[in-house]
Amino acid sequence: MGIWLLAFFILIWIWRCHEFEGKKYFIISFFSILWWVFALGMEIYFTGLRWKLIWAHIAWPSIAILPIAWCLYIEKFVKGRNLTDSRLLRSIIIGVPSVIAIGVATNPFHHFMFTEATALSEDGTRVDYAHGIFFYVAALLLYPFVIYSVGLLVRGVMSTTGSAKSLLITLIIITIGPLSANAAYVLTGFTAFGIDPTSMMFSLGLIAFSWMLV
Repeated sequence: MGIWLLAFFILIWIWRCHEFEGKKYFIISFFSILWWVFALGMEIYFTGLRWKLIWAHIAWPSIAILPIAWCLYIEKFVKGRNLTDSRLLRSIIIGVPSVIAIGVATNPFHHFMFTEATALSEDGTRVDYAHGIFFYVAALLLYPFVIYSVGLLVRGVMSTTGSAKSLLITLIIITIGPLSANAAYVLTGFTAFGIDPTSMMFSLGLIAFSWMLV
C-alpha cells in the first residue's frame, strides 16, 4: 500500500507540475498500472473465490489499456508522432481493449478467459487460474504493442548519444522487464508469491523513471 500511495502522489505531481512529450499517454499508462495494482491488492485482501474473481475481472481493462497507452507514449516520446491521428490505428487502439474488456466482463457466461477449472489454492489464499483460449488471444492482441515499443526504443538508442541515450535505455529496461515477467507468467505460469509479477515490476519501473523525468 505504501508503494501504491507513493506512486499515486508521483502521478498527481507529474500531472499538475510537469510538461513533456507524450505526457497524456504517460499519465494514462501510470493510471492504468495503479488501477491494476489496486485491483490486485483487493484480490489478495478478499477471501473466497467469488470476490477474488470479481477483482481479477476489474483489473483486466487496465491490463488491456496499459500496453497500448505505453506504446502511444513511446511513439510520441521517441518520434513525436501521435498514432491516434490515423483513423485505422485509432480504431485498433480503441477496439482492442474494448474487445478484451467485453470478453472479460462476459466470462461468467462463456468461461473463455478463466475456465470453470479455476479454483482457490489449497490454503485458500490465492486463485489457481485455469486460463481459457481468450486469455491467450488477449495476450496475442496486446504483445505487438509492447514489442513495437521495444523496437522503437532500440532504434532510438542506436541513433542518439548522451543523456537522451541513457533515458531511452532506461525505458527499454522498464519495458522489457515487465514483458519478460508476463511472458513467463503466460507461457509457464511463473508467479511471485503466487501472483503475476508484471504489475509490480512495471509500477516500480515507472516510479524510477518518473524521478528521471522531473
